[in-house]
Amino acid sequence: MVVAICTSSIFSASFEEEKIKTADGEDFLFPSDALLSGPAIFALTISKDRANGEVQQKEMLAWQSYFNENPSTVGLIPIYHFSVLSGVPFFVKGTIRKALHANYTEVVDPKRVGVLFVPKAEKFAQQAEIPFDDESILVVVASDGTIVGYVKGMVTPVKVGQLQRVIATL
Repeated sequence: MVVAICTSSIFSASFEEEKIKTADGEDFLFPSDALLSGPAIFALTISKDRANGEVQQKEMLAWQSYFNENPSTVGLIPIYHFSVLSGVPFFVKGTIRKALHANYTEVVDPKRVGVLFVPKAEKFAQQAEIPFDDESILVVVASDGTIVGYVKGMVTPVKVGQLQRVIATL
């Protein structure tokens, strides 16, 4: 059970900008477009292999289902789902986006789902100062792009409380 609660004056990590497409095929500038209206939560799956990526995706879908049923948990803060994948050949990227769209379609607005195709997933996580392991991660990001904190793994009442404490630091 890991949670990092930090203020932006201590925790100044952020994400590099990346041009991506959302699940519905629209252009999106990560993370800037997600932060246009203020802070956001990034539900990230960053895995070393496909099997673990699928497990992490199920965790994030469970979180989103919880948020859909309990909207007061995050209030007006939007949640964006991003899968971080490395080493993907260009000719399968569209297929991956379509598969994500199919998996998330009932739970998340496709404009809030995307894939970050990065050279190295571990480097992506290191730069953002977030863990790179077998657990999915909810990252709370301030409107200026700095990471406020995160909660890892499957949704539980304890982790919901931890997420609410991170959100309260905004």
